[in-house]
Order: sequence, then C-alpha cells, then structure tokens
Amino acid sequence: MKIALLASLALAAAGQTFPIAGTVVDAGSGAPMQRVRVTLAPYGRLADQRAILTAGDGKFSFEVPKGKFV
Repeated sequence: MKIALLASLALAAAGQTFPIAGTVVDAGSGAPMQRVRVTLAPYGRLADQRAILTAGDGKFSFEVPKGKFV
C-alpha cells in the first residue's frame, strides 16, 4: 500500500516552537489513514526522535524548536 504525506511548516520568531502538521493518506484512494506512526528527529540525532500516531482522520502534529529535522 502506498501512502502520501502532506505536511506544512509554519514559520515563527526565533526562540519559539514551530508547528509541523499534516495528514497521511492512501496514495491510491486518497483516504485518510489512522494509527500510522509518524516520526521526526533532529538532523544528526536520530536517538532524539519523536513519534506520534495519526488520528482517525489521518492528521498529526508536532511542536518543534527551530532546526533541521528528518
């Protein structure tokens, strides 16, 4: 099963957190996918990764400090 991930990054002033949010959908049908594990880690520090499961509507969100993430 192929999935597509749509995410957005909102910009904020230095010292604040940045929201990263999106929706995981099935690439074929476009249907939202629930309980999919989405991970995010600071670049070069995979041990500090964060994970969240998508909601029933396929949505997820993180609040992260300024930096590069994978």
